[in-house]
Amino acid sequence: MIVRASYTEIVDPDMKILNINARYPGARNDAYIWSVSPIRRVMEHWYNQGERKIYLIGDAGYPLEPWLMTPLPHYSQWSRQYHYNQKLSKARSIVERLFGIIKGTWRCLSYERILMYAPDISGQIVNACTVLHNMRVHYRLPLEIEENIIVDNANADRANDIDEEDQDVILRRGPRAIAQHVQKQIMRDWFPNYQCAWNNENNAEI
Repeated sequence: MIVRASYTEIVDPDMKILNINARYPGARNDAYIWSVSPIRRVMEHWYNQGERKIYLIGDAGYPLEPWLMTPLPHYSQWSRQYHYNQKLSKARSIVERLFGIIKGTWRCLSYERILMYAPDISGQIVNACTVLHNMRVHYRLPLEIEENIIVDNANADRANDIDEEDQDVILRRGPRAIAQHVQKQIMRDWFPNYQCAWNNENNAEI
């Protein structure tokens, strides 16, 4: 069997992988994998217990949730929304660098390659590469990165759209209205000197 591995990762600022989910083949996109992830349930639990200081950051392929901040569409530079996107993009650059390192070191995981194993074996290979990477980080071994791998991964992200079936699952499980309120509050706290573009729109989202 030939399988393209699909996996989601949670990474800290030092590029240490805190969590990885490699259970699903490439036909499943990140949004679906996240919607059934145990980590999502943990984040939801702590949010419901009153935790308001911890957020994860995802790309546009993920749903906006109170504990998961995602980018907004393009806005003018004078707006809070623009600077919010800039800050998220800077934070997410760590993830892009990590993908460049992982896929540049273990070429079997690169976007062009296909793991010729059953899904469970492919997942074990991804997990093994993750452990080896974290050992490199722990022992401060050099981490080489290839820029073309980052570009290829960014292109793969753009192809990772949420289909209608997965979107239905996500919307049923995610309180989007609360998430938008949290997102707006974050922008107000981070960028008080900039205007909110939504205040100037007749069809404001919030």
